[in-house]
Amino acid sequence: MKWWLALMLGLSACGARPAATAHREVGVEGWMLDAQAATTAYVEKRYSDCTSLSLRASEHASGRAKADAFVSAAGCELKAGHRAEAIALFRKGLETSASYCDDTIENANLQRELADDPQWASFVTEFKPACAAYLNSINGELRDIYHADQDDRRAAPEKIDWKVVNPRDAARRERVRQLEAAKQLRTADDYYHAAMVFQHGIDESSHATAFHFARHAVELDSNFVKARWLVAASRDRYHMSRLEPQLYGTQYKIINGIWIVWPADHHITDRDRATWCVQSLETAKQSVARMNAKSP
Repeated sequence: MKWWLALMLGLSACGARPAATAHREVGVEGWMLDAQAATTAYVEKRYSDCTSLSLRASEHASGRAKADAFVSAAGCELKAGHRAEAIALFRKGLETSASYCDDTIENANLQRELADDPQWASFVTEFKPACAAYLNSINGELRDIYHADQDDRRAAPEKIDWKVVNPRDAARRERVRQLEAAKQLRTADDYYHAAMVFQHGIDESSHATAFHFARHAVELDSNFVKARWLVAASRDRYHMSRLEPQLYGTQYKIINGIWIVWPADHHITDRDRATWCVQSLETAKQSVARMNAKSP
């Protein structure tokens, strides 16, 4: 998934089955619906609308959610070819929360895309101290484990050598278990990083653990958009691993060379999805259609 689309998008005990009523626990807020609509606009290449909706979300959101809205708007502006406007919005995002350093000045794709822009170079220099302070506040080893997990998934799924990656994944999960046992998971970021590692496990127990970690991240920071999304995605992957309908529509699967959205529970509405910062089901289907259109 492209980094800018990823920015748009986002168990009571390990090993236990997720509670069936979890999606009813919090109410949808206006900024969530605006963010969901912005994702739809992005997928449909309506970048001006995408920017407007993201900025409207920023007016009502707070903390990381406000920063996420600014960064999402920046991604829309960049896709529209408006570099100066994009960099200005990235600046607003980092001024709101230094937690977006990983998605901005530490982002390799952005570094390549904007390498020749003097405004970008100035931006990176300006925020290096704040980013260093942020990175020192979280578990650096967990962050490295998370990035190794992500790096192993840069290629399309069908082009990844899973005989190589699966043992790496297992080793990463084991190390995260050790860090948890040593009480080294402390911040929302730590729990998010741990959750993503277990999200990429191959069984329902791993996905239940991912849900547990993601929920803890949200408990520590309810405005952590990517963690909110991962709560939904880990539940969906848990149900998919049991060959049950998913709830939110975050999970895709390739069958006979064709990507599909795994069947979703029809009782879950797009408002429920917005609560967990998940795109609408129709937008998910549009994304899959584009994926299939690009397939050989």
